[in-house]
Amino acid sequence: MAYEYASANAGLNETLSNVKEHMLLQVHNLLAGSPLQKKAMDIQDAAEKSWREVQPVLQQAAVQGLIKPEAYTQRRYQWAFSILLTRMCRLPGRCNEEVLVAWGDMANHRSDVTSFLDWDRTKRQIVFQPDCSYDPGEQVYVSYGPKTSGELLLSYGFMLAPESNPNDAYLLEIALDEDDSQLQGKLAALQQYGLSARQQFPLKVNALPDGLLEYAAFIAATPGRSDEIPILAEYLFGKHQFPLLDKVDCRILGVNYVLTVCRTAMLGYKKTMEVDKEYIETQRKRLQDSTFDTEDSSGSQVAQIERSIAAAVLRVRERQILHRTTFILKQSKR
Repeated sequence: MAYEYASANAGLNETLSNVKEHMLLQVHNLLAGSPLQKKAMDIQDAAEKSWREVQPVLQQAAVQGLIKPEAYTQRRYQWAFSILLTRMCRLPGRCNEEVLVAWGDMANHRSDVTSFLDWDRTKRQIVFQPDCSYDPGEQVYVSYGPKTSGELLLSYGFMLAPESNPNDAYLLEIALDEDDSQLQGKLAALQQYGLSARQQFPLKVNALPDGLLEYAAFIAATPGRSDEIPILAEYLFGKHQFPLLDKVDCRILGVNYVLTVCRTAMLGYKKTMEVDKEYIETQRKRLQDSTFDTEDSSGSQVAQIERSIAAAVLRVRERQILHRTTFILKQSKR
């Protein structure tokens, strides 16, 4: 059995381009301003916490002569964590159990594919049922899930062209203000409708996500009495209607609040969109330039340039979505 998977394991070398090995090393610069920066740091924190947790086990194993300490370094542990991050898949047929599937995890992702690896209870095997026909020798694709370009970049080290990914989105986060005088009342009302004090909404270029304006209106509203809070929540989350609150249209409250959040988000990027666009063009020309010999250049240098381009493309796309969202919101107020 070990021999059967030996060649598959050999393909999991230590140069895998993924978030833990590469993106996180430069996360503060590459993802500055992006909501993905926090997600990347959370992954990094999880990896470091996991390393600390296994220390007593490794130390005890070393004392007992079960392992060689030099074989279990933090560098190798980070690599193993990266393997889990990039190769692990969930099996819906086994209650979303997370597993490593040799060979199967090497299938590439395509956004228009809906099929994925799953557990067949009858055959008691992991199977793949394609959603289209393939010619002999043609590459077979699977779906990694409805992921945004940023999520693909973080988890797998690649991203699709923004225009070719229908799942592309900017994850806009809206949260209750901890200094809100009606914090507890609002929190209780949100929980009644299965909502939390902090929600993320996937902004897309062509439409506003469901529930965004209702949630924003509730966060921004300042009812005069505490007993008005559950009534307001019922209108917004139960009836999906925007009532008047002290003669103010709650829908306008929501629109103005989201506009403010979007403007603040755009100010968080270190570089302007024009600077990022110029950088993308310059670096792409650099890679195509005949004087830049990719064979003589180290693989890490080329990979670093490609990652910086991908991050810049992502930053541009995120701001395009934010600009488009603000335009849609402003038009809705007319």
